Amino acid sequence: MSSMYCALEGWDFGTALYFIFITFTTIGFGDIVPRSQAGIWINLMLLYIGLSIVSITINLCAQSLMAQLKKTGLHTKILQLFSAQGDSAESNNARTQQRETASKDDRKSSRRRGKNRERIAMSDLEARSDGDRVANHTKFLEMADGAAPLVIKGKRILLPDCVTSGSIIIDRGKIVEIEKGLATSHLPSQAKVIDAGELVVMSGVVDSHVHVNEPGRTDWEGFATATQAAVSGGITTIVDMPLNSIPPTTTLDGFYTKLDSARDKCWTDVAFWGGVVPGNQAEIKPMVNAGVKGFKCFLVHSGVDEFPSVTESDVRLAMEQMQGTDAVFLFHAEVEIPQESDNTSKDPSKYSTFLQSRPEAMENQAIELVIKLCKEYRVPCHIVHLSSASALPMIRKAREEGVPLTIETTHHYLSLQAENVPDGATQFKCCPPVRDGKNQEALWDALKSRDIDLVISDHSPCTEDLKLMDRGDFLAAWGGIAGVQYGLSIFWSHACNRGFSLPDVARILCEEPAKLSRLSHRKGKIAVGMDADFVLWAPDEPIVIDQKITRHKNKVTPYHNMTLHGVVHKTILRGNVVYERDRVCDNPAGQLILETPK
Repeated sequence: MSSMYCALEGWDFGTALYFIFITFTTIGFGDIVPRSQAGIWINLMLLYIGLSIVSITINLCAQSLMAQLKKTGLHTKILQLFSAQGDSAESNNARTQQRETASKDDRKSSRRRGKNRERIAMSDLEARSDGDRVANHTKFLEMADGAAPLVIKGKRILLPDCVTSGSIIIDRGKIVEIEKGLATSHLPSQAKVIDAGELVVMSGVVDSHVHVNEPGRTDWEGFATATQAAVSGGITTIVDMPLNSIPPTTTLDGFYTKLDSARDKCWTDVAFWGGVVPGNQAEIKPMVNAGVKGFKCFLVHSGVDEFPSVTESDVRLAMEQMQGTDAVFLFHAEVEIPQESDNTSKDPSKYSTFLQSRPEAMENQAIELVIKLCKEYRVPCHIVHLSSASALPMIRKAREEGVPLTIETTHHYLSLQAENVPDGATQFKCCPPVRDGKNQEALWDALKSRDIDLVISDHSPCTEDLKLMDRGDFLAAWGGIAGVQYGLSIFWSHACNRGFSLPDVARILCEEPAKLSRLSHRKGKIAVGMDADFVLWAPDEPIVIDQKITRHKNKVTPYHNMTLHGVVHKTILRGNVVYERDRVCDNPAGQLILETPK
């Protein structure tokens, strides 16, 4: 070919070879060009062949490079790098659209914002100082890179249909593959591998009943301390209750105020309940559209004046608003009834005095009303913290008739007994109260027969002075039990002796709470496509509850010095190791779950 150009153009051999090279490789500097007609046609042929070969070569190189990146797992980091900015912009646009839509539903909410600013200013300062205290006094763990592929291998993996050995492959925070058996045929090279060995690998616990209290009462509890306590106990998702914070989550404006307080402070994922109080029915649909999962009300005084109880008429108005939505209506099911005797004349340091002031009839009459309205409006209803076992027959009958009613009870009703509460031990006080051993066994039986769907912590702390432990006054002390960190251990320690299996634990503590909270499409079980949330724990390992290892802010708890079984070794949130044996990760990896109805 070079000789041909030498003859046609009169070039020397070196010049002809140089021209062919730059033409064939499509470089084409333009410093040398053929002049003859034949030379021009030969040049066009060289360009055509060169373009074809160069493009094929580039394509083959690109395919080879991508295959190598996928093999090493680096492709996920590159994708996340380029998508992060777009995702952030999309999230901001979506949040702006939610705010604009919600403000059209009720413009009055915006006018209330200014009134709330001064009231929460001190709480915000407390929250920031709280974060500083957590940073100073907590052992931290460097968080794993959630962008890199992760493989969890274990001999006791709790799948929805079985307990098996196998491997769970995680990519970008989601479960992408599950292989049963010890041999793993597909293992991404350079992926991080966690070998759980004999530890139980279970979906992260979902606690759908947690009182965080921020903003406004952050000295009781805050998002930082509550969620660090939660991940230490294997919980990867909590659902925050609408009361005890100031403002309460009873308006769209109050909801946004809470979101502002929670951002960048959560070690778990967090979803939110709203509240129903007299006169706020117009706020219900705007809050649903903003991401609230459901609404809680009190049929008796809530304990805080800013969250007043509702009447049957209020409930009816709220149910009319909830019809056609996916929201669930949660009830603190107690109503005031005439008392047989005057409890104020009795010794307030005796637990029996308090127990007699909250008889089972208060719960039973409230549950009867809930069933009637649930049957009439067909709005999904949920009884929170069932204490009265004598209400179970009417609950069972209603559910058999197709009434959309679900039931929860708490770890304290299943582990504590009235006859064992010491005089003056106000750390045991909650409402409804802990009842006797016979009642407790009936609750366990109902859980076994699935008449009770799920078990939660009802974590409701306060400052130590409000418990009045120096006086031991059960009637005047704050009613609430703190224990979000120890729910898994408390439940398993008592359930394993009553014939409950590990799959039962996963159903009661993970799957059913996720279903109640409208999160079952991403939380609550180990399956392909779900969030990569896990707790790795040792069921037979003992643990002694000690205030020194308790991470929630106020350490008063009836579980202090209790010996339990079931120790959390590692908690993983969307592929990130957020807790590992007494250490939490250094940065809050939790997200605020604000999925809106489709």
